[in-house]
Amino acid sequence: MHLNWPATWQSSRAPEQVNTNCLNRRTTSARTKSQDQILTHTERTLVANFTGNQAATIIVTYSPTNSAENNTINEYYEILRRAIDSVPPHNVLIILGDFNAHVGKDDGSIVFHQDTNRNGKLFTELSTEKSLIIANTIFQKRESKLWTYISLSGDKSQLDYILIRKKWRNSIHNVEPYSTFASVGSDLRVVLARVKLSLRSSEKSPAKQTKLDWKKLRDDTSMQDQSSIKVQNRFQALASDQQSCIQKYESFITANRKTAEELLPGIRREKKHAHSNDPGVFEQRERMKKAYHTYQEHTDEGNRQELEEAKGRLEEAYKLVAEEELASHIHEVEEVQKHHKYSRSWQLINEISRIRTPRKGQLKGTSQQERVKNWYEHFQRLLGAPPEFSNEDEDIPPILKNLNIKTGPFDMEEYAKAKKSITEGKSCGEDGITPEVMKRCNIDSIILDFCNAALTEREGNY
Repeated sequence: MHLNWPATWQSSRAPEQVNTNCLNRRTTSARTKSQDQILTHTERTLVANFTGNQAATIIVTYSPTNSAENNTINEYYEILRRAIDSVPPHNVLIILGDFNAHVGKDDGSIVFHQDTNRNGKLFTELSTEKSLIIANTIFQKRESKLWTYISLSGDKSQLDYILIRKKWRNSIHNVEPYSTFASVGSDLRVVLARVKLSLRSSEKSPAKQTKLDWKKLRDDTSMQDQSSIKVQNRFQALASDQQSCIQKYESFITANRKTAEELLPGIRREKKHAHSNDPGVFEQRERMKKAYHTYQEHTDEGNRQELEEAKGRLEEAYKLVAEEELASHIHEVEEVQKHHKYSRSWQLINEISRIRTPRKGQLKGTSQQERVKNWYEHFQRLLGAPPEFSNEDEDIPPILKNLNIKTGPFDMEEYAKAKKSITEGKSCGEDGITPEVMKRCNIDSIILDFCNAALTEREGNY
């Protein structure tokens, strides 16, 4: 966006008139589409609002001269403060104006004048109070690129300034004046600012996978039978004798995942009731919007007080909704305690206190390979270095004898015993095989083959 703004044209013009031609975009159509509204606060101050991402507000203003009476200049700055206060804090705020102010070396690093005059002090106080940056004073320029006005006697002054909110400091790239004497015969130079908004692009997060309701598999025997048949059929179609054990296991994972996505419903996450949707909050918010628009049109003290009172009523409405929600949670905690539902009780307590349960038992890692590596290093440190032998052929006498421990492949009896000890409701591992699948589906022969392959075959084959 380029802002091309002569504050006033020829000195013969009435000083009360503000030049509205200072709001120039690259194309007229783009300006028309984004232009929201233009408000005239006084004959000296105009506010233009633009929609879009990011919303922008441009204030064009013309200050009384340095020789004006104190009451006149003080009233002007009071109105300008109200205009600034009416701009939402998240908007890009740019102020373009002929402030008739000299900013000296004590108040600016790169300025044309040595001393600050009365208007300059009021101007710098305003910029400090409202967290504004005087953009003319932050770019290194030679002296001929600083002054903006030349009198009939040839005296040069820097009177015209562009201000921007500090949070948008990196968005303004250059500010400098250009002569217009040959084209329009003005005693003022055009001050041009190059603004390019610095917005953080939101990174696209990967699509979240639908969380499946595994409780259905635990409770529905018909679904258990269907799942068993489908997993077996898919696995037989995907696996082959030429595949290694790892490749077969990947085929089993694929068969299980596709079957689960086909049979199991997704868990619907209940959306929490937003406080902003409460009828009482909605009503107060609409009243505050009405008061805000009224204040924007007429920035007098009475409208400002009404706006502040509307904001207070909206805040009270939010507090009332939060108190009602807290009372409802406390009543629910009392009820679930009566029925010994301690898990739900602690869940409600954590919601009330806003305590999030930390993740446990998961090593850090951005990928499966990195987590596997971290697990390997964890157990390597845990188990320590391998023992050192002076004689590798030396027999180590056993401490206990005749323990009747099976050393051959696992049999179905051992597998059935281990299967009974599986606890349902736990999270699955990296392969996505949940405890419900292991315990409820008839895929024992497939799992037993994988267990024996891991026990008996060499590492390279599985």
